[in-house]
Amino acid sequence: MEQGMMSQFFSLVQFGFRLEPNGKESTLVQLEFLYQPKNIVARLMYALMMRRKLDELRQTLLGNLKTLIEQREVRLKS
Repeated sequence: MEQGMMSQFFSLVQFGFRLEPNGKESTLVQLEFLYQPKNIVARLMYALMMRRKLDELRQTLLGNLKTLIEQREVRLKS
């Protein structure tokens, strides 16, 4: 999603990762997003259309991160 589109609908967009140990050799990774819609139209657009797109984006980001980490882990063990 383009930055211009995000700023058009939201006054605040923030995201970050939360990392928590999960056993001896694993880590739980959570991707957190915070949005503040600028107006009622933006709130409706988010509820009807953008939430699904942003959920897909989050899943893609986490999947890519997982792949990168697993590939690096294989290289380090080799």
